[in-house]
Amino acid sequence: MRMHSARCVSVCLLLAVAAAPALAQGPAAAPWTDLGMASPGAGGAPSLAGFGGVHPGAWFELRVAAAAPLAPAFFVLGLSSVDLPILDGLLVPSPDVVVPRATDAAGRAVFVGKWPATLPAGVPLFAQAWVLESSAPLTAASSNALLATSAAGPEWGGFPATWIWGENCGTETKIQVHAYNPDFYILRQSICTNFEAPFFYLLMGATKALLLDTGAGNIQLASTVSGLVANWAAVRGIPTPPITVVHSHAHGDHVQADAQFAAVPGAVVAGKTLAQVVQFFGFANWPNDVVTLDLGGRIVDVLGIPGHQATHIALYDRRTGTLLTGDSLYPGRLYVNGAQSQGNWAVFKASVQRLVDFTATRPLVWVLGTHIEMTKTPGVDFRIGAGVHPNERELQLTRDHLLLLDAELDNLPNPAFKTTPAFIIYPIG
Repeated sequence: MRMHSARCVSVCLLLAVAAAPALAQGPAAAPWTDLGMASPGAGGAPSLAGFGGVHPGAWFELRVAAAAPLAPAFFVLGLSSVDLPILDGLLVPSPDVVVPRATDAAGRAVFVGKWPATLPAGVPLFAQAWVLESSAPLTAASSNALLATSAAGPEWGGFPATWIWGENCGTETKIQVHAYNPDFYILRQSICTNFEAPFFYLLMGATKALLLDTGAGNIQLASTVSGLVANWAAVRGIPTPPITVVHSHAHGDHVQADAQFAAVPGAVVAGKTLAQVVQFFGFANWPNDVVTLDLGGRIVDVLGIPGHQATHIALYDRRTGTLLTGDSLYPGRLYVNGAQSQGNWAVFKASVQRLVDFTATRPLVWVLGTHIEMTKTPGVDFRIGAGVHPNERELQLTRDHLLLLDAELDNLPNPAFKTTPAFIIYPIG
């Protein structure tokens, strides 16, 4: 049953304004279902893949591959299916929106759309691509059809099968770039350039792009990030947002590419001292405040979580329900520096409790830190300084891991080592 007019969908899909997601309980399954029903042309059937989710105000992408090169292509989107025989194929979506494109020399084409902020959860979106192979006589090939259903809650995202881990330093890229979804990038520095192999996070908003951390050096991070931001804006037909660079904390393996951003027009780099951090974010009561950054249609909450280091912060992305915890929680050794000598054991425990309290009333899909130091064998880490990480554990943690960390700390009134399957509490000093 068609729930909205084609005119509304045509306008809304391309021009909808982002809205804050509603509360949800956990990670959603991949939203695109392959319905099949492709019709091959002379060179076979094109393939269509969907990326991102149809959440309120979220961008999504449709990607055609294996089509005739340099040919007219049409993305057909509809809120219902018609299954209409046409041109020796089957038109699956109702043609509520038809977007013309052209395939490139490799037979690929991309459509980027924005799901309306006003449509409720449960609305179906059917999509299919048609490629014109000859105009006389008229012949065409059609891709498989896709179905996604609009969802409330945090926007969907996915992870790569593996992260770079130093398998071959002669060929391994220095920066792995992974699109968690069309608006959120996860980058990893190669362990071949520095044994810390840190992760960085790039969040896109309409008026700002936010980068968390700049790494351990020996990489060209600024050119990589500025290229991602410029391309993101170009395919959406919007002005390139300026880049704001902040740090999870001030340790050397997270700040080395700061100076590179001086050459990026409009980029702003936050300072690294406690006074600079407090001023930049506008904390009135460090570290107990929760302050916000507005990236333009995307709100990010900032929490102070010292203990590992005096300026440590966590970021919570409301759009994806993701908590970025830096070096305070990740699959590895959770160093509490100055645990006894500087009283940081109690500071670290209070910071973890602050994260537990904050996430108690908010959707939390993933907890993402800045390193992987654990193997896939529960409780077994790589040696400190290892230059290769085969058989790494996955990056993503959940709120259960945060609650486990909090519980283990509660059971340790004094600094002590504690090994769990996914991380190791590691007091120093």
